[in-house]
Amino acid sequence: MANQIPGEQNWGVEYFRPFWQDVFDFFNSIPLAIMGIAAALYWKRTGIALLFGSIMLHCLEDLPLHVDDGHRHFWPFSEFRFESPVSYWDFNHYGNIVAPLELLLVLVLSFYVFKRVRSRWTKGLVVVSNVLPLLIGLYFVTN
Repeated sequence: MANQIPGEQNWGVEYFRPFWQDVFDFFNSIPLAIMGIAAALYWKRTGIALLFGSIMLHCLEDLPLHVDDGHRHFWPFSEFRFESPVSYWDFNHYGNIVAPLELLLVLVLSFYVFKRVRSRWTKGLVVVSNVLPLLIGLYFVTN
């Protein structure tokens, strides 16, 4: 592709642009996830409540794993960004240990979820959610 952005430009510059930070912070907001859970439970939408619950679990797992690229997990009520000494991707901050552990956790929990969901569509989503990180991890290990 002629308009593809190089990785260094994408993750070193574009990622930190205010627009993208606002998008990421919106989807990593613990207060918004709580509001989503509450609204879904109020309207008795269990599937949507579970979706917001998974967002909440992601936020709680994500919060302690960003060194200098963290999100505003308490947006819109706070601009605070936690800066951890541990990263899920940066090998200079234990990413070589955390990334495989995170992947293992996803695989184990996905096996648990896969056995409990009934629809083929949901089972397919569980499989895809595991294959993609494995392929991405394999790409980074081999390049």
